Amino acid sequence: AQFRRYDERLAQFEHLLEENLRLRTALETAQQRIAALEADRAVHPKPTSTSPAPTTPKLSEGTSASRWSSPEAAPLPAAANKSFAAVVAATATPSAQTKASLPVRRRRVTPLRVPALPFS
Repeated sequence: AQFRRYDERLAQFEHLLEENLRLRTALETAQQRIAALEADRAVHPKPTSTSPAPTTPKLSEGTSASRWSSPEAAPLPAAANKSFAAVVAATATPSAQTKASLPVRRRRVTPLRVPALPFS
């Protein structure tokens, strides 16, 4: 019985050595590929755009940020931009919020319903 344990441990150790060798070769291949890609990137740099990307207007700027807005358009006050849910959540009282309630037990728990537990 003891020899079988040693044989199992030896087989496990040999399996780990094989896996280690496989992972080391995969790592070496990956490192070579990374070095080749970095060298290729150094030879062929990415083209850069001559004009900067257009900036997107912020949501808080509203219609005044639009390119078709009239010059006299002014941004709305922050209070007008709140959603209905945000206004309700801000003004809700604790009693108005829903409470999760436990179901009401209709009958008393009898010994037949109690799961059997082993006594140690």
